Amino acid sequence: MDGGSGGDNTNGSVTLDFSQVLPVELVQFTALFQKGQVELRWETATELNNAGFDIQRSADGRDWQSLAFVPGAGTAQETQSYTYIDERPLPVLNYYRLKQIDFDGQFEYSKIVSVDAGGEDNGIRLYPNPASDATTLAFETAYAGEAVLNLYNPVGQIVKTQPLSLEPGAFRAGIELDGLPAGVYLVEVRYGKQRMQKRFVLQK
Repeated sequence: MDGGSGGDNTNGSVTLDFSQVLPVELVQFTALFQKGQVELRWETATELNNAGFDIQRSADGRDWQSLAFVPGAGTAQETQSYTYIDERPLPVLNYYRLKQIDFDGQFEYSKIVSVDAGGEDNGIRLYPNPASDATTLAFETAYAGEAVLNLYNPVGQIVKTQPLSLEPGAFRAGIELDGLPAGVYLVEVRYGKQRMQKRFVLQK
């Protein structure tokens, strides 16, 4: 595997090919965002003493968080396929890389793939947009029960959480924005298995 810090940005999928012959030869690494989740897939052509892969995610391509460890095949001369589902990606551009670890503790990084997980809105509306001191959330729902609203800042951090009580039909709720700096924010509403998102611009 070839360590690197570059990546490709897309709203769908990213594919990177690696041709260098190494103890673990990674030939494909892809990221696909769909139904609120990111599916990571990668394949190796050969493996030598491969303990496994530490899957890492970042919001900025610099600071990385380990999500999971996927065991490798050890030593193999045939193609090995791997899959990992990130069930709760950041509602912004997500960067992913693989840290391939040998049994002796040596490791190498893959190149980076990226995918935008903030592109779905599912019928949600925010007005005014751009906003200044407050904005109004509006959407139609057939759901009755409790929900939660999360407000994310431009780097994917939750800066406001607001409980919601839904009834079937049209729903509206105000979102106060006092004390928040200008930037592009994302509103996320979760209830049951449903996730709705919408970006808006906060101007000061």
